[in-house]
Amino acid sequence: MKKVLFLSIVPPFPNDQGNRMVTLNVMDYFVNKGYFIEAVFQCSVDNKLVEKHFNNKVKVHEARNNHFAETFDFKTRDKIKELLKTGQFDGYNESIKKEIFYTANHFHPFAFINDQMVEIAKKLLSHNQFDLVICNYLYSLRPVKELKDLMGRTKSLVITIDAASKLDEQTYYYGIDMSFKACGKEMEKECLDYADYVAAISKTEQEYFKQIGVTSEIILSEYNAYDHLENIFVTEKNFQGKQLFFGASNNLLNQKSIEDFLTRCWPSIVTRVPAAELVVAGKICSCLPGNYKNVIVKGLVSYETYLDLMASSTIAINPVYIGTGLKIKTVEAISMGLPSVSFAAGIDGLEELNRQAFLLAEDWPGFADHCVKLLSDYCQWNQMRLNAREIGKKRFTGAAVFKEFDRILRKIE
Repeated sequence: MKKVLFLSIVPPFPNDQGNRMVTLNVMDYFVNKGYFIEAVFQCSVDNKLVEKHFNNKVKVHEARNNHFAETFDFKTRDKIKELLKTGQFDGYNESIKKEIFYTANHFHPFAFINDQMVEIAKKLLSHNQFDLVICNYLYSLRPVKELKDLMGRTKSLVITIDAASKLDEQTYYYGIDMSFKACGKEMEKECLDYADYVAAISKTEQEYFKQIGVTSEIILSEYNAYDHLENIFVTEKNFQGKQLFFGASNNLLNQKSIEDFLTRCWPSIVTRVPAAELVVAGKICSCLPGNYKNVIVKGLVSYETYLDLMASSTIAINPVYIGTGLKIKTVEAISMGLPSVSFAAGIDGLEELNRQAFLLAEDWPGFADHCVKLLSDYCQWNQMRLNAREIGKKRFTGAAVFKEFDRILRKIE
């Protein structure tokens, strides 16, 4: 029997966040290729959903002892943050202050993984012959490093999803606590090099890993949204609805983004397109500030309802202005032929598709202008609708996204 060992800090269900969707799709890929998965999760897992979806082709092991987090020295880090705020480092130039802050903000990625995950992986490696070890996120490479002798000739592949050494800005500029997720470039390179293969989720991050000196083979594996959306295609009549859509989780990046959009863009859009309505769905709804004209709050909905709301909209918006990794919501919009408006962070790795599948804004007034343009200009909107759908068919299918995975499996089988 062909087997893979899957080590993850993220579950596949509920599939209501981008990283969970990626996790589910990767697991689906290996099961569809005929592999049995021994999955070790350092997180809570809905076993019933896993059993129902994978039909006993995945066995779940949970490493739930998370007391390791208590060993992190957050007090020292927070004290340095306070000193920076109180002017203790006044007189230093901005670059020096950033270095001080970033250093205090860093933790070694492997410290995130508890001993229980390593012990479970050790037991599984001792009693099974695996074709491949898959590490979901950089952090999950700790067992690969510590159990190298047990692995023998078994190859390992890490799915990065985010570049951990690019997370500092979110904390420094926006006060978003990345907990123990951020690390330095040299540290990230060191960790990634324990894997035989590094899967980057965007072209930008593939190039970034090369720039920081990663010597393992770096492949590109984006997001196969089209596989789920083949039967959903935005129709011409959607243009008449004048409906904007934003769906997101309630992380701080999304909170800040939608707050700014509502205060800095929405009044202008509604004034210029009075029939415009903004539909908001997902956990982000619990964080919306106040009441705004023509804003419809759907709350937390099923993934099917989420897609239905997108598919009935005129445009999607992605006002996130900082972040890492490929933006799942942008790829979903492209795949169903839904034109969108975004800042650079929302189309990271997809820049060449500007004005084909989405409009890229440089500032908040420009964001509002682009929204009004797509809500008012049928010809441009319809052409982008058709372009986006064709791009999805070619670029975001499983055949395209997992092409490099196929090559690796041919080498190891």
